[in-house]
Amino acid sequence: LTIALAGYIGMRASQITRLRQQVSALEAREVRRNADEAGVAVLRIKFPEKADVSSFVEGLYTLAQASGLENVEITTVDEHKARSSKKRGAQQDSATLLVPYRVKISCEGKYRILAQYLGRVHDVRRYNKVVSFDLKPGENTIKASIIVEIMSFEVQNAT
Repeated sequence: LTIALAGYIGMRASQITRLRQQVSALEAREVRRNADEAGVAVLRIKFPEKADVSSFVEGLYTLAQASGLENVEITTVDEHKARSSKKRGAQQDSATLLVPYRVKISCEGKYRILAQYLGRVHDVRRYNKVVSFDLKPGENTIKASIIVEIMSFEVQNAT
């Protein structure tokens, strides 16, 4: 009886050890999954599924007003040009695309105000890249022409 009981206890101990290892593996997998989900959430903010250019432009106007820029005009740049230039640079997967959209910001202000504005645009949570930045002297101010590119992650039906 003692030998049988010792064998039974040993078998149960090994089962408990194996189950604890499985629980640890599942917990590690859950931690990785949560980290992956958090990463996906950040990417969805940086590269939304819908372009929503108008919301981005509204944000640019708000930042311009907060920075103290004058004569601010923001327009969209021909999307076809932005897309064709992007396609030349890299191969794209047919099922998913990062689609670029460009906006042109024309404004006036002191150099420091323009620098603050660019810093604020850079700090926007959505991915954006300044692709063109031209300065010209004006009367007591600097005239700036800035082209900013944003991206949206668009899924297309695979054919």
